Amino acid sequence: MSDAKQVEWLKGGMWHETQAHLIGKQPKSSAALLDLVLQAEVDRKDIDRKRVEHERAKKLEA
Repeated sequence: MSDAKQVEWLKGGMWHETQAHLIGKQPKSSAALLDLVLQAEVDRKDIDRKRVEHERAKKLEA
């Protein structure tokens, strides 16, 4: 299975979310690939958290 297919499988078909993290990086092992996928998930959750905080701040201002 290619690295791209593994990422797609690991992310449940969410390849577009990890694609930016993989540009220029060629994981040499499945552990390195998993690290990239997990970092992408952490980044996504951080973005979601910041979005929620921003929406709450907007509601408080209104």
